[in-house]
Amino acid sequence: MWTSVGLTYPRFTAQFEGRIPWMYLDIRGLVTVGLGCLIDPSPVALQLPFTHISSGAVASTNEIDHEWRRMKMQLDLAKKGAGAAKLMATLQLSEKAIDDLARARLIQNEKILKTVFHDFDAWPADAQLAVHSMAWAMGAGFMRKFPKFTAACQMQNWLLAALECKMDDSNNAGLTPRNAANKKLFLTAAEKSALPIRIIRGYP
Repeated sequence: MWTSVGLTYPRFTAQFEGRIPWMYLDIRGLVTVGLGCLIDPSPVALQLPFTHISSGAVASTNEIDHEWRRMKMQLDLAKKGAGAAKLMATLQLSEKAIDDLARARLIQNEKILKTVFHDFDAWPADAQLAVHSMAWAMGAGFMRKFPKFTAACQMQNWLLAALECKMDDSNNAGLTPRNAANKKLFLTAAEKSALPIRIIRGYP
């Protein structure tokens, strides 16, 4: 991916996911942390450098596992949001740990994206950012559910991608602003991709 995409992504996705250092449940009841990063099942959480909110001391794997299971059992938190989870949280990630986790997820997602989008590295940065945004929200294997969108991206037809990129937000209003941002990114990619053609054809 373009360096600018990697640097921009944490700030971009934070406007939709928040930047939450403690564990909480997402709308599906999955344990989540940071910039909307799933840490479900529990072994994923055990790999992260959680510390105690009260003392700053490094948490043990047993303490992380206990916190994870305590959050997971509070199913009502899926409807109440991250703010409610904060009231019972005892562990958190540092700002650096949140960024490190986000970068690792981006790289992991991109490996999967490139199995379908073989020329991904040649895409405009705006298109890369938008596809990463969709992968973040749905999982990096989302392409099989979006055949028209996938075909558009394989052709680098960003205008068509903008028309086909909408994620179903009927039961998740949080996806609505992300959908709007993704569409705008693809439209920007379409404009930038067309610019050289306009110049060659004599357009101002």
